[in-house]
Amino acid sequence: MSTLFVVQNDTHAKNFNILAREAISRGEAVSILLLDGATHESTEQFFDETLTPSINRVERTARAFYRSGGLHRARICMRFRAWARAEIGSFDHVVLGNDGALQKIIVKAARARRPNCRITVMLDGLLTRAKGSRALAKRLMQRLAERLNLDEFVPSTVGVSRMIDDITVMHASVADVLRFHGASAQSIAISPLPRHAAIRETSGRDASGKTRILFLGSAYLWHGEHTGHDRQTADFAALSHFAARSAHCQCRLRIHPRDDVSIYRQLDLTGLQISDGKTSLEEDLMWSDVVVASRSSGLFDATLAGRRAVVYTAHFPAPEDDTFLSSLPSITTFEELDQ
Repeated sequence: MSTLFVVQNDTHAKNFNILAREAISRGEAVSILLLDGATHESTEQFFDETLTPSINRVERTARAFYRSGGLHRARICMRFRAWARAEIGSFDHVVLGNDGALQKIIVKAARARRPNCRITVMLDGLLTRAKGSRALAKRLMQRLAERLNLDEFVPSTVGVSRMIDDITVMHASVADVLRFHGASAQSIAISPLPRHAAIRETSGRDASGKTRILFLGSAYLWHGEHTGHDRQTADFAALSHFAARSAHCQCRLRIHPRDDVSIYRQLDLTGLQISDGKTSLEEDLMWSDVVVASRSSGLFDATLAGRRAVVYTAHFPAPEDDTFLSSLPSITTFEELDQ
């Protein structure tokens, strides 16, 4: 049995580090491909040193793939496709964290070597239903592009590629969204993900005289979502204002690993503790009493860690009724936590 793990971000790395160790312990052949060169992220730090011989890397691009314009992404895809055809070996199993453009190219190269290669996607995150004519048109365009073997060149909806054999998700609402979007995988399993075991171990923390509030940011600009970024900026400003006035709460703002605190330099964040990559999510959860976010799958992690998880809806619409976030209590002001 030979398995290729394709790593795009930190959560992929944390999950696949565990799975790769387990596979090697069973005597299986393992290869780990880091997409850091194309994404401009740093995921190798999340892997055990014993796995270093199994790690391979892609060449660094001039600009981060997912923050580039459409023409630049198309050029990268063309070069990456030629590279994958030459370099991707023969595997029984390919494990992905999502089914983006680069992953599709890798899967096609792997199946060119071994047509019956099994493709698994482990989705570490929450999804919401994309409704309306534009979302439907996007999915139809994806299906047409698949027929023309050009699907890596068009925007796609996560988890619905016809190349996927099975998907693992962390909550039933994610499976429901995938089915709504037309996912064709033979199996969609709902199961705790490998890294969740470490999250559960953060259930205890040192006592403090104040309520510790952790706010989880998202990476809207990384995804090109400028409206979401503007709303998040308003969230951060409100949190900072509250932190400066509260006598009973300590507030920490966790900047998303794919965001940059310097983007918010126009805000006065002096009353906040800033977590911008120097501490892990697990460490931040251990510090906290209450975890707040407007749109973050980290709230699921917070519940696993036994923390009070709250949705902040002052600047974002309330979560849809059939999602995990809708099951959580919500607030419109931080003062509601200072009682």
